[in-house]
Amino acid sequence: MNPSAIDIVSDHRRMPPLHRGGALYLGNLYAIFYGDGSRTRELMGRVSGFFGYGGRLLPIVDLLYPQGPNLLLLEQIPDPPLLDLLGGHLALSLPRFEVIEPEQASTFEQGLASRPDLLPQAGIQPGFWIDGFVADAELERLGHHFGLRPATTCIASRHANDKSRLRLFLESQGLPRFDGGLVHNLEDVARMGIQLRGMGYRRAALRAAIGASGFGFWPVDLEGGDPLPDPPHLFEHGPALLEGWLAPGVDGIDEVTSPSVQFFIAQDDSVCLYDLTGQILRERAIHEGNIAPPVDLPTSEVAAALVEYSRPLVAWLHSQGYRGPGSIDFLVVQRGSNWEVKICEINARVTGATYPSLLARRLLPGGGWMLRNVLLAPGQNAAALIAALHDSGLMFKPGGERGVIPENLIHGDGGKLIKGQMLFMAPTSHECLQLADELARRLHHRLRYE
Repeated sequence: MNPSAIDIVSDHRRMPPLHRGGALYLGNLYAIFYGDGSRTRELMGRVSGFFGYGGRLLPIVDLLYPQGPNLLLLEQIPDPPLLDLLGGHLALSLPRFEVIEPEQASTFEQGLASRPDLLPQAGIQPGFWIDGFVADAELERLGHHFGLRPATTCIASRHANDKSRLRLFLESQGLPRFDGGLVHNLEDVARMGIQLRGMGYRRAALRAAIGASGFGFWPVDLEGGDPLPDPPHLFEHGPALLEGWLAPGVDGIDEVTSPSVQFFIAQDDSVCLYDLTGQILRERAIHEGNIAPPVDLPTSEVAAALVEYSRPLVAWLHSQGYRGPGSIDFLVVQRGSNWEVKICEINARVTGATYPSLLARRLLPGGGWMLRNVLLAPGQNAAALIAALHDSGLMFKPGGERGVIPENLIHGDGGKLIKGQMLFMAPTSHECLQLADELARRLHHRLRYE
């Protein structure tokens, strides 16, 4: 793959070139596993306030499709005080939105079947785009029914997110990857586990071809302490991956960090690498926040290497037909003053870093930002939280250089506000960390994250 065949721009200080035209946008988080309902239900059980995560799309749909008009479908009603903050205080353009709650219809396709006039009333016309959190078969059917053009196809989306296909591409191009490789059955897992153990690994990562948010990932004990995992659906989407687990203390490793490069592939074939971010991870490599620029990269040469390794990867995604946002996740391994880069995976969709990165490019170009999922005190409500941020002087003001905004508010059982997705912005990422400490002091509330 020759990345010079397309125009790939790297610019971390401005908005990337985005889509042209208006769109129907589906906040279809339920489609994250392409129709695998059992894994989606398991994810819903693990992530509190699952349906509220679609609200993160509200402030960015009109950034993705700035010409409009746009219609966003959600599964949970946004808080009116939050809408006032985003559209009023921050002067962001917000799309028209409609809520189709899971109690009304299990999918947006079912919900739209009973509301045939919704799209024309919102100004969505044949020839507009149809896009979503995930481009699945339902999105394509709706596009065909209403005469809308899919921003990317289901097959392109699946191929772009397929970890096995990525592994084959990395091998064909000689790009940096983990020790290990494809496994087609449990016998392969056992054989490759023995090989990795002989190379000095104590643990390995077993990953299904399609997975997200910690699902489709299983740690493997190579020292024989635990039996090999035999998860259902491991090979449902083709061969899986077994790869050596790199961590401090293994093979002389001192430190491991997890940066990502954010990209956007537009319909006019322009490609932009528009942000370099750091993942904030907890156990089982589950994502709970992002920060930009990363605070833990050893040298500026590492940042340059991440961008260069990203170029053939986005060129490959472009050749697969994928169009839209996403992130390329890396592992940076440090041994003393030496470092090396490993390519982990590609998430070809709106990711947990897409929302804050685009908002930060819009509100504070060239600055630093951090997004954390903050667990809120019991009894908190949207109006009181927003008022407290204003009263403390920490609420970000348009034209300012530092501050906090609740990008999204999430409700749990009984409609109680449980979580705020808080975006911290300042001239540097280190100042964003300080801003989080200041927020805790001002609100007299120790920040707990999820």
